[in-house]
Amino acid sequence: MLSAFLKNLHSFPKPNSGFRFVIVTGNESCDLDSIACATCYAYIKSKEDLSDKAIYIPYCNIPESDLDLRTEATFWLRNCQIDKKDLFFTGSLDWLLTPEYANKLSVILVDHFQKESGNAFKFCPVVEIIDHHPLLSSYRKPDTCKYFLVEKVGSCSSLLVHELFNRLPRVLTPLELCQLLYGAILIDTDGLSQQALDIQKATQKDVEAVRKLEAFAGAELLAKGTTRATVYSEILAAKFCIDGLSLWDLLRRDCKKVFAGSETHPDIVCSTITGMDFKELLEHREFSQEATRFCEEQNARVLVCVTVGLTSLCTCDQSHDDPIATPLPRESRRAVVVTAPAQQRNLLDSLWAYLMANAKEFLLDRPSDGKCSCSNSGGEVESGVYVALITNKAVTRKQLIPILIDFLLSQK
Repeated sequence: MLSAFLKNLHSFPKPNSGFRFVIVTGNESCDLDSIACATCYAYIKSKEDLSDKAIYIPYCNIPESDLDLRTEATFWLRNCQIDKKDLFFTGSLDWLLTPEYANKLSVILVDHFQKESGNAFKFCPVVEIIDHHPLLSSYRKPDTCKYFLVEKVGSCSSLLVHELFNRLPRVLTPLELCQLLYGAILIDTDGLSQQALDIQKATQKDVEAVRKLEAFAGAELLAKGTTRATVYSEILAAKFCIDGLSLWDLLRRDCKKVFAGSETHPDIVCSTITGMDFKELLEHREFSQEATRFCEEQNARVLVCVTVGLTSLCTCDQSHDDPIATPLPRESRRAVVVTAPAQQRNLLDSLWAYLMANAKEFLLDRPSDGKCSCSNSGGEVESGVYVALITNKAVTRKQLIPILIDFLLSQK
């Protein structure tokens, strides 16, 4: 059912000015959550009102070749029997970027709440927004937005699950779509472990969404004796598998640009590097060169890396009757590494001082092992490179970016 929906979109006759076109786009990091959300909501909107002369297209805002960098996404798409060739990537919808369709295009944002400068459809009116990221105090909803759902949950896909079951009859609910959403929620919420719930990385709404999926499609989701925990463990292992990826690949596979006000160019680019501890990053022989190159390519002045190093990974088979009782046994360490080209040293120092003053409840600025003995003050491990451990397990880039934006606003 889902495969047919995607293939039909690809076979749609072009040009065709008899329809409106609505681009359902996830965020620029294009992780599994964004892919699942965009695919799900485009499907919901397409099936909800068959009399609506609109074509809803899920859009991945990256080149097709870059999907392979997102190892957990490619792994789970294969498991869901979704061919990546059936998705829509940067460049695949350029035929809509012509004057003929100028008044027939609009966008729906999922897994983010404001337009991104790198999106080809940034000039289109935003008609709906579904997201789970914290809103900025300065944020103003677009006047064109007719449906606005922003709620704090661990995974945006959880919001889409509730939309799916509230808005479509069960007979129109594809099992492979349920499986896609299921994996996206589990990887974003640490498998819905009790620890994730305790630190509010997962919420009861995430739990309810997963239970709805299991009640509807449990036989498909948990086939051959697998459990919620083993599904999560498999996706997590795929996410941490960085074999064959260069440092350049790791910097760009999950990055977001951070703007203050006008999105003419980013001042900060923030990359989450999963599968590499901060020590490995700093010891990488190409780190300084690639960091400077990455800032230049992104037209950014500072690079902030959130590293997630996993020191052990094993599968824990939990009871399906009580799948969230115990967190998966693993040891991971998160850190923030901040650097900048030499000419941006003043801005780098100011940003670090701001982070230490405004994020001290979850940042520890003195890692104490190996080359990171931090004999210098303020977490500077070498000239122009600052490091801080993240001490709060609930903190990810999602919590860091609003602080980075506040810093940029303070510099205006």
